Amino acid sequence: MNRTPARLPADSASGFSGQWIDRSRPVSFRLNGRMYSGYAGDTVYSALAASGIISLGLHSRFPIGLAARSLPHIYPVEALSDVAAAFPMARTPITPGANYVTAPKPPIGGLRKLFQGGHTLGLALDGVRQIQPWRNATAAEHLGADVVIVGGGVAGMAAALAASRRNLSVILIEADQALRGHSGLFGAQEGEDSAEAAMLRLSQTVTTNHNIRVLLNSQAIAIRQGMVRVHSIETHGDGVTSTLLDIAAPHLVIATGSVERLPLFSGNRLPGVIGSLEAYELATRFGIWPGRSALFATSTNTSYRLAVKAREAGIAVNRVLDTRPNPASRYIEFSRAYGLVQVPSSYVEHARFTGSTLHVHFDSANQEPVTTSRLIVNGGWQANLDLWHMAGGKSHWNSKNHCLEVIGALEGIALAGSVAGYQTRTACIQSGADAIDLLFGSPRKQIEEVLIDPLYETPDAPLAIARTEASVPSYLDASTSYLARPQSVQNAADPLPAISEMAVALSLNDITAATCLGWIPVTMASTVAAERTPSPPLGLKTDLEPTVHVAPKTDVPTFLSGRYGEQTKVVKLFIADQRMVSSGSLIFRNSDSREADKAIGVVLRHNPEGPIALLTAEAFQAALPVSIRDQGSTIAARIESITD
Repeated sequence: MNRTPARLPADSASGFSGQWIDRSRPVSFRLNGRMYSGYAGDTVYSALAASGIISLGLHSRFPIGLAARSLPHIYPVEALSDVAAAFPMARTPITPGANYVTAPKPPIGGLRKLFQGGHTLGLALDGVRQIQPWRNATAAEHLGADVVIVGGGVAGMAAALAASRRNLSVILIEADQALRGHSGLFGAQEGEDSAEAAMLRLSQTVTTNHNIRVLLNSQAIAIRQGMVRVHSIETHGDGVTSTLLDIAAPHLVIATGSVERLPLFSGNRLPGVIGSLEAYELATRFGIWPGRSALFATSTNTSYRLAVKAREAGIAVNRVLDTRPNPASRYIEFSRAYGLVQVPSSYVEHARFTGSTLHVHFDSANQEPVTTSRLIVNGGWQANLDLWHMAGGKSHWNSKNHCLEVIGALEGIALAGSVAGYQTRTACIQSGADAIDLLFGSPRKQIEEVLIDPLYETPDAPLAIARTEASVPSYLDASTSYLARPQSVQNAADPLPAISEMAVALSLNDITAATCLGWIPVTMASTVAAERTPSPPLGLKTDLEPTVHVAPKTDVPTFLSGRYGEQTKVVKLFIADQRMVSSGSLIFRNSDSREADKAIGVVLRHNPEGPIALLTAEAFQAALPVSIRDQGSTIAARIESITD
C-alpha cells in the first residue's frame, strides 16, 4: 500500500522531484490519532498532502480543501493546554514519533463517519476562530541587531548582503525552512539567469556571511519602529519547540512579497482547488501533486509556465482558461508548442466535488463541463502589506491594478521587492540594496525595472468574479476567515455597513476582494485594511532596546490618528464573561448601532483584565456601557478606566 499516493517519483521532470526532502529518511508521526508518513524535510502540511489528505473538513455543509493559509494549529498531545506549545502545520517539520492533535479537534460521531474514506481531517469549521494562540504571550527571548529584514526571498537576501557590506549586524527572518522566496514560479526575463540559480547563489552567499544571522521557520507576527516580534519553530534532536522572540533593531526592512488572490466563483475552496504558487511549491519543494490531471484557470501569465512544467512532469493538463480576451506572453507561446489548449475570455462559473473529483462548469454555454482531479487557479497578486499596516504605514487603492499599494514612508522602516511594487527579479534584487541606502541616507541608484511591452506580455487582468451560484459558497480568500460572498449586500447604496457585520478577522485579500465587489468604497479600502490588521502588544523594554524613539505600549497606531476625532482616550473595557475580542473590533454606544461611521472607538488589543480600546473623548465616562461588534456578534461591555 502506498502511504504517500500524492508523491511524485524522485526522477520527475521540471524540478518536481522535491528539493527539500530526503527520500532516504522516512519519518512517521501521528495527528488526531492517525498515523502519517513522510520524509525528512517534510512539514506536517506537506506530509498530509502527500498522504492523500485533500480536505480540512466541513464549513457551511461543504468540504473545504487543504490549503496552507487555512490550516489549524496543532498541539503535542502532552501539552494540549500550553499556548506556547502550539505549532503552525505549514512551518512545522515532521519528526519521528511526534504525536499531535489539531485545534479544533475532529468531532466524534456522524461527521467522522462521513469521512471514513480517509481523505480529510474531518474538522467542523463553522464558527471556528483560528487566532494565533501565541499572539498575546510574552516573548521568551530577546535579540538585537543593527538591521532586521523580514522575508528571505531575493529582495530580502539582497538587502541582508547590502547591510553586511556596511559591516552591520543583520538578522534575516524567513517563514520557510530555507532561503529561496517565490521567484521560481515567475521564471526569468531576457538577460537574467534562471530563478533557481539566482536564489541558490544568493542563499549560499547569505548563509556563509558572518554578519548575517538567519532565522528559518520564523514568522514575523508584529512590528513597530525599532522592534519585530517573531514566532519561531526550532528543531532540536528529534523534536521541535515553539518560541516567541522580540528582536530590537533601529533599521527594519519589510520584504514580504505578495499573496496570491482567489478568483471568485462558487466552489472556489472545494478540495482540489489550489492556487498556482502553492501548487508550484508543493511540487518543487516536496514532490507533491495530488491526482494526475489538472485544469488551469488564470488571469496572469505565470500559470502557463506552471502548466508547461506540469505537462513535462506527466500531468494531464486539460486546458488553460484565461479571463483575458487575447493574452500574449512567451509562456503562452511555449504552452501552445506543448499542445496545451488555451481558452481566452473564459471564467470558471462554479465547481462541484464528488468523491475525489471536481466537476468544473464555465461561463460559456459552448463549453462542456470538465472533470478533473485538480483545479489550479490564479486571481492575480496583492502586495503583502500586513506588516506595513501594523507599523503604521499607509496605502491607497490603485484603480488600474485593482489592489492596495504603499504610499508614503516610515522612519526607520523600508520596503523591498514586490511588496514595494517591483515586478521583475532584477528590480527586486536591486530594491534590496536600495532599501539599505534609504535607511542610512546614502545616495540611491536607479532601479532597473525593465518590463516587456504589453503588446508581447499582456498585463494581469482584474480579479475574476463569476456570477453568484446559490448552492455552493464562494469565498473571498483562502484564509481562516472563511468569509463567503453573500448573495446580495443588505444596503447596496452604502455597502460598508454590511462589511462591518461580517467577521472582524479579515485578511488583506478579503478586503481587496470586497473592494472589487463594490462592498467597500475604494476611498475606504486602505483604512479598513489598516484597522483590521491585528497586532499583538509590542512594548516590552529590554537591554537591547534601540536608540530610536519607540512608542509606549498604550500609544495609538499612526493609521488611527484622527480617525475618532482630535481628542481621544485609551481606555480599559470590562466584559462580564472575560471573553477575548479581536483587535480591530468596532465599539458603538449601543447594540442598535452597526454602521462603521457611527463607531465611537476600536479595540486596540487583548488584555487578560479587559481589552484596551481607543475611544472618542466625548464618549468617555467611567462605567458607561458600550457595545462591541466582534465576528458579527454584539458583546456588552463597559468603560472601566483610562489606561496608565
